[in-house]
Amino acid sequence: MKNIRDLIINHYGELTESDRFVAKTILNDPDAVYLNTIDDLAAFCSVSKSTIIRFTKKLGLEGFSELKVLLKLNQKLSHEVDEDFIHRVCDSDIQVINHYRNYNFTPIIKMLEQSPTIYAYGTGMFQKSFNKELQRLFMHADRWVRLIEGAGEFEVALNSMKAGDTVVIVSSSGENDYLEDKYDLLNLKGVHILSFTNSANNSLAYASDYNIATELTKERFHDQFYFDNIVTMYIPLKLLFAKYINYQVIKHEGKQASDS
Repeated sequence: MKNIRDLIINHYGELTESDRFVAKTILNDPDAVYLNTIDDLAAFCSVSKSTIIRFTKKLGLEGFSELKVLLKLNQKLSHEVDEDFIHRVCDSDIQVINHYRNYNFTPIIKMLEQSPTIYAYGTGMFQKSFNKELQRLFMHADRWVRLIEGAGEFEVALNSMKAGDTVVIVSSSGENDYLEDKYDLLNLKGVHILSFTNSANNSLAYASDYNIATELTKERFHDQFYFDNIVTMYIPLKLLFAKYINYQVIKHEGKQASDS
């Protein structure tokens, strides 16, 4: 179903100042708009009826009548209660937990263990926060993670990267024009890529030695995606670290047994 807010956002660049005032009026009080006439809306916005009609056409609608029907349907949906929504959100996170509880992290752990240097790259607020948590966790295992927080820093770090190093890249979409030009070079230098993304279907995931994706399902609320699973990336990160520590303990105990 069409959503009036999405239509306005998608066509915002086509709207005049008068159109944008009409749009703001509709979004601020949709009930009043669909309960009144085109003359009422035109008078309130101090525009002509033809301006209202042109506005609806720019949104891809047939006219004011379709706008009113759409507003009524949108309002009806917004007032409905989706009683299963919270359960679906929780079940989605549980699904991620169960998936990565049984995930074989051993190849990733060995890659990180054997990497002379581990880098972590991210540019957004969440990505930087995620990488700082990655750095904090692995400090407990006496592994230092070098953070890279921008293209300039990445260029400098790229010159220092050597075969066997690992760069952890965090991206919600997995699409980044700047990084796409670097994947082949990283591969040629023998630098491993471990990525955390929402979906496994993107350029970064394909370029990675290992990809950890958390969008196992998408939760809908009245046909709108309210959640992506970017915050859920902390779940596999925590499990990766827990299994990394467990791997180190087992390895240490095995060494002690062989020495004795």
